[in-house]
Amino acid sequence: MMRYLILLLIGMYAITYQAHGQMTFSIEGYLATALEDQALERYQAQKQFLSDNNYNSPWLNRVELRVGSEDANASLNEYRLRLSPTNPAEIKANKIYYNQHLESLTTKHQIVLNEALKNRYLMVIDLIDLTQQEKYLSERIQLEEKILQNNAQQGMELKDIIVFQSNQTKHLLQYEEIKTQSLVTRCYIGLDYGISDTLTIDTNHLITVAQIKDYLTSTALADHQNLAIIEAEQELALNQQMLKIDKAEARSNIGYIQGNIDTERGADINDHLGFQVGIRLPIVNPDKPKLNRDRVKLIDEAAKVEATKSLVQNESKLNTLQLDAWIAQYEMLRQRQALAQKIQVNANIAVDWTELSKLKNYHLDLDMELAQLEKKIRIAFIEYLDQKGLLANSPLINYLSRDFQPIINRN
Repeated sequence: MMRYLILLLIGMYAITYQAHGQMTFSIEGYLATALEDQALERYQAQKQFLSDNNYNSPWLNRVELRVGSEDANASLNEYRLRLSPTNPAEIKANKIYYNQHLESLTTKHQIVLNEALKNRYLMVIDLIDLTQQEKYLSERIQLEEKILQNNAQQGMELKDIIVFQSNQTKHLLQYEEIKTQSLVTRCYIGLDYGISDTLTIDTNHLITVAQIKDYLTSTALADHQNLAIIEAEQELALNQQMLKIDKAEARSNIGYIQGNIDTERGADINDHLGFQVGIRLPIVNPDKPKLNRDRVKLIDEAAKVEATKSLVQNESKLNTLQLDAWIAQYEMLRQRQALAQKIQVNANIAVDWTELSKLKNYHLDLDMELAQLEKKIRIAFIEYLDQKGLLANSPLINYLSRDFQPIINRN
């Protein structure tokens, strides 16, 4: 099934490329497509509905008109209008719930936008990594081809030829696999951004590991609350407020005011008119069992909020530790790379292509190891920003760019 999906994506890519031709790829432009993500529509629709409607309770809970007669005659002589006011506590509770619900929807919208941005960041990081792997494998294959050609002229031993060709075959297969993965990644990006024939990324403008390290140091003590914690706390507050609404509704019938007219009673207007006032005595509450069940649920939900806080805190610590470890490894490899660059081949001695191959392959090994560490560090950096809830903070910025370029909606 996955094979058919990949072939379908590649086919769509080829067809659309012929139709659209070359397009300029921008990381900021691709990240901006997160603002149009389909998952955001449900929250935008709910917020739009609530902007035109609210949860305000009417001041009158019930209006009754009663007519009747004191005898069996068909003529009506009694008319009564009964008004039952709404409990003021219910009116207040519904207004508070409305405002809290709007805040909760805003947070959920931020969480979904955060996730959409994170997914796009990871796609870009994958494309950067695949592009670098493709470059280094191409250099390695070219080096092996050059060594084979030169050694063939000097009479290379059969066993050495077999080793070189075996390695070259392995690298050629890896190169083709990387090219396929790169094409599939471009296809996935193209589904949101629009198809481009190359989707080349200028790595000179990407954030460096040193900049990431400086950013982590500068924000280590900053107070950024995780969106998952905010969501859990808001859900708990909403459920607590709903309990208050239920309690107020259980006592909604606080009484009534009634005015009545009896057309056959007395001669003066004062004899015809009358009024009554009724007050409900809160001696019994039939909703008490349900309210107590809701209170028990709230205790469980409060415990879940604390568990979420603990989980997020632990994940944040682990992510920071992993980032620090990878950055330390990266700096160590950079030092080894600097030492390797100082190794020179003596120009006065005939070139030993086998030894030269080892040196060049060592350089490429270091380059590829550094590229892999850069990928891990960038992914962990995006995870760090995700945990801090910063990816979807306004104004949106591209955290993979060296100078944090703004993300502007394409519409």
